[in-house]
Amino acid sequence: MRQYIMELLGALFLTLAITLTGNALAIGVMFAVLVYIGAHVSGAHYNPAVSLAVWMRKGLKTDELVKYIGVQIIGALLAAVVYNKLTGNHFPLEETPGVHLGWAVIMEAALTALLCLTFLTVTMGSQFKNGEIYGLAIGLALLAIASIGGLFNPAVALGAMLCSLIAGNGFGTTNAMLVFLVAPLVGGALAAMAYQFLNGKKA
Repeated sequence: MRQYIMELLGALFLTLAITLTGNALAIGVMFAVLVYIGAHVSGAHYNPAVSLAVWMRKGLKTDELVKYIGVQIIGALLAAVVYNKLTGNHFPLEETPGVHLGWAVIMEAALTALLCLTFLTVTMGSQFKNGEIYGLAIGLALLAIASIGGLFNPAVALGAMLCSLIAGNGFGTTNAMLVFLVAPLVGGALAAMAYQFLNGKKA
């Protein structure tokens, strides 16, 4: 039970950093802190794309994957509600103006894959087993990709969409679902395959 509570709280605080600040440095530091707090409890995923990648590398059982994603969404939804109560608005899910949908999907998937590959490398790679660099490395990876732009976390997106739906404002556009829900999961799957390819028998 502790690992699921940790994943819920981690997703909640990470989502608050994303929605209330929109600042890449704050988001990256928050993720690094949460990794150090929760790595020994739940693995510190806080992101369905990360959990999917870990599951594909046999780091989670299927029933654990479902529960992880479920509590991550709940945590993100609670954060979206807090954001709404504090600001009076719903967190906007908008693609970068002028960017073609296909490129937005590709970028979201590719950058999520980079985040998940970093996570897999520093948490599963034997060269880092006895080190304490994993939280810093993962936080820096998120800082870097957040600076480019994107969300990279389906739980954050779904939490915002559900909060909007509950308020009667609709669930979100098909484009937003493709970019912020589907693309990151594809990125997580690609990261798991890339990790296997790059590490071969050591993976």
